[in-house]
Amino acid sequence: YAVGLGASPLTAAKRAQIEGYNEDMAGRALRVLGVAYRDVERLPKNADEIETRLVFCGLLGMIDPPRPQAKAAVRECQQAGILPVMITGDHIVTARAIAKELGILRSKDRSLTGAQLDAMSQKELSRHIFEYTVFARVSPEHKVRIVKAFQSRGAVVAMTGDGINDAPVLTRADIGIAMGVRGTDSAIEAAHIAVMDDRISSIATLVRLSRITHGLLVENIAFAIGVKIIFALLALTGNATMWMAVFADTGTCLIVVANAMRMLRM
Repeated sequence: YAVGLGASPLTAAKRAQIEGYNEDMAGRALRVLGVAYRDVERLPKNADEIETRLVFCGLLGMIDPPRPQAKAAVRECQQAGILPVMITGDHIVTARAIAKELGILRSKDRSLTGAQLDAMSQKELSRHIFEYTVFARVSPEHKVRIVKAFQSRGAVVAMTGDGINDAPVLTRADIGIAMGVRGTDSAIEAAHIAVMDDRISSIATLVRLSRITHGLLVENIAFAIGVKIIFALLALTGNATMWMAVFADTGTCLIVVANAMRMLRM
């Protein structure tokens, strides 16, 4: 998507027009780039000098649509009691549009930019941290502050990342999750887990299977202990026999294995 605005002087009216187009494009989940040029006879020795007296000529909008399974994965996390949060370097309007599409940003949720975060103390951020589900235009330092704020409120924080700059926050999180395909070596080494297909749905599946496994372990342990207690009571009252002991041990093992086999159908 492109908007050409011509090479006319950048007046206040034209600046307002450009900002309006930018807001409109960002609101449609587009990443917006401004395009400008300058005619020179030769490149200046200082590269910064070429970025002055530029002629603005238009805006380009690019879209990186969420993966088809992302929305379902976000919904699955929310149903499991997990709060998905978006932390991005994108423009706040773009981030909010994508977060709304995925179901991360709901009606009662708020968003925060890196500049606004800089104006807040860590104590204030921690106090209001659960009000925000979108953080935009953030730096690596901001990500660490956000994780610390959630942890200070008793939350167990899982953080995904794939870049070199994500290594500090992956280390700081309770569960650092690196993207195994496009992730850098630094991110993978800093993380606790690497998702080898880079799909957020795999994280939701991992959480679901982990909870099922935990539930099965609790069931099996409780059942085995219960059988042992019943047999011990029978032995104390003189009502237990050797065959009852064999049946109790064998039966317990078979039922525990059968219960564990349920994992194969998940």
